[in-house]
Amino acid sequence: MDKAISSISSINSQPDSPDEELWRHELLAQCEAAVKNLDFSTLDLAAIQQADPPSLYDFFAELETLRNEQKRGNRKFSDVLSNFTSLLENMRDDRQQAAEKSMDDLKASGEKVDRSLALGLIDLRDRLDRILANAAHAPMEVKVGLFGKKITPSAWKTHCESLKILSQHFQPMLAAAGLERISTIGLCYNPSEMKAVSAPANENLGSLRVIRELLPGYHWQGQCLRPAEVEVQSELTSI
Repeated sequence: MDKAISSISSINSQPDSPDEELWRHELLAQCEAAVKNLDFSTLDLAAIQQADPPSLYDFFAELETLRNEQKRGNRKFSDVLSNFTSLLENMRDDRQQAAEKSMDDLKASGEKVDRSLALGLIDLRDRLDRILANAAHAPMEVKVGLFGKKITPSAWKTHCESLKILSQHFQPMLAAAGLERISTIGLCYNPSEMKAVSAPANENLGSLRVIRELLPGYHWQGQCLRPAEVEVQSELTSI
């Protein structure tokens, strides 16, 4: 405040007339009284600054800052969206691979079970055929059970007929499982579907013909599941 008053007093350092000197002292006294009576604590400088209208330069500067902030925000959102999209694509690929693997495992497991079931049916058919073959040569009276109960010829015949009926009903089960018996008797020897138990020495396989079937062979799902065991002889010998 003293500096302001001293600056006012130094406006005109040249000597003046007595009237001008008196007027200057009165003016300095009024300015000093006015400055002393000012209460700066009641002034809101922030409100005064906000009340000032911005210049055109400040307005465009604020717009440029806002645009840059929006660009940065859009760039961040684009990065987040891209990362989220990549995450979804990875999850989709992982899920598809897991589904394909599960399907392959299921198919492999199902094929294994079906193959085991087919082999089990073939074994059961072999047992039934052996029972039927031995039934024709079995004695007409046999003892069964703990007390040696005898079976009469008529009862034995009934048992044989029952086994034949069972065998007839068993054949559709083999067909339903995809099993097909391999034809052998009278045909040329096929090493991919047949197994020769005995064969003439130094004979061409193409010249051999099946004369007897010892164990039937079966196709399953278009492939040879079990080759047939056969006896063969040369076609020249059979002629």
